[in-house]
Amino acid sequence: ICWGRVYAIGPKQKDIKIGQYVCVSHGRWTRGVLIEDPEGEKTIRRIDTNDILLVSDNPIQDESIGRGL
Repeated sequence: ICWGRVYAIGPKQKDIKIGQYVCVSHGRWTRGVLIEDPEGEKTIRRIDTNDILLVSDNPIQDESIGRGL
């Protein structure tokens, strides 16, 4: 599983807001597109709403979640 920040949503999305963090099933995202903004480089990926496992308003500090522990 992997956590990522939401930067954009589709017009029909009602459950998730821009700025939230989502936990996604491993491998359930598209190839990334590298962009650069004032905060630095980012890789933007598209995911399907059905593959979102958890949603958080705060950044996740526990990196062990994505390490199979």
